[in-house]
Amino acid sequence: MGVAQARGLGGEPPSAGPNPLGEPTEGRGGKEGRGGKAGKVGSTDYNDGILRIAREEPALSTFFVDGEVFGSIFANASDRANLSVTYGFAVSGGYRWERLGLLLRLEQNTWVATELDHEVFQGAVNIGLGGEYRYFEGRARASIALGPSILLSDTLLDESGEVGLFFLLRPFGVRWPIRGGWTLVFDPLSAAIVAPVLGRLPLVMVEYRTSLACEARF
Repeated sequence: MGVAQARGLGGEPPSAGPNPLGEPTEGRGGKEGRGGKAGKVGSTDYNDGILRIAREEPALSTFFVDGEVFGSIFANASDRANLSVTYGFAVSGGYRWERLGLLLRLEQNTWVATELDHEVFQGAVNIGLGGEYRYFEGRARASIALGPSILLSDTLLDESGEVGLFFLLRPFGVRWPIRGGWTLVFDPLSAAIVAPVLGRLPLVMVEYRTSLACEARF
């Protein structure tokens, strides 16, 4: 009778009943076993995590264009001590691959003679081809550009049309993304060499600039 009572009237072992702790059972064919619903939830969370990360990452590649104004009150011109203030505007455009980018820059660099009557010169047009690197999750940028510098106005020693060298280094630019794909970019300090005349009496301007730009990407 002991064996019969343990098996019940039908000779089968009694049912275990629902799990009092509410945990899924691990039966071979059960829907809540190791390959059942519990494992599916974990897979769903994993997939959601991948989708969430993909949405937060920046676009892998994009075109961009920006307009910039800049100025410098700390400029040093070789043999032209009266040229110490410069300002101007620039337009840049290029293409980015994640952190790296290729850019083309066109700028008009105006010079101010600070002695006597503060005469303003058209200065030079500078063209630079270069690259950039974005870091701090795209919130900062460093860039470099190199190309020709073309003298626009006559001086006491030079004639307009002279062609020399232009170099620009911007080690740290702060980027503020705003709505609609627009970004403000502030460069507190950058260094530019504007040398439109490289003859026997060179005209070489070393400018320490501060600039503000508005960028659009598409």
